[in-house]
Amino acid sequence: MAIHRVAALPILALGLCLGLGACTINALQQDAQARQARIAGKESLLAGDTARQDSLRVETRQLETELRQWESSLDELQSELDRLRQQTAAAGEQTRQQSLAKQQLQQQVKQYQQQADALRQDGDTSARLPVEAQRAELEAKRKQLKHLQGEVRKALELLLNS
Repeated sequence: MAIHRVAALPILALGLCLGLGACTINALQQDAQARQARIAGKESLLAGDTARQDSLRVETRQLETELRQWESSLDELQSELDRLRQQTAAAGEQTRQQSLAKQQLQQQVKQYQQQADALRQDGDTSARLPVEAQRAELEAKRKQLKHLQGEVRKALELLLNS
């Protein structure tokens, strides 16, 4: 029996080596599978990150396009604002000029009225003149009043139209 024991020892050692080798191979296979699972997970994360990065690039381009459009819209609005400011300044200048013209017309009308009043009140001096001279003076006053009436009418029409 001792021989059988000695012969069994190499078989036992071989079996033990084979068992240990199988365990080692099994452990290595499990380790390889775990690494492959981690690699697959990392690849999945990488694919997701790449997709997100592509999506962000597209969104960045869209935002840059919108920004350029807003900038051009802002430039257009600024141009329009400048144009309106110029028109407002020009309108203000026209209004000032029209106001000055109105004042001048009103002063002219006032002067014409004063002249007409002076002609009407000047009737006392003509009573001392001969009849022919009075007629000539009255005719000159009438013409002068008619002329003043026409001038007043023109000035008032200009005032109404401005």
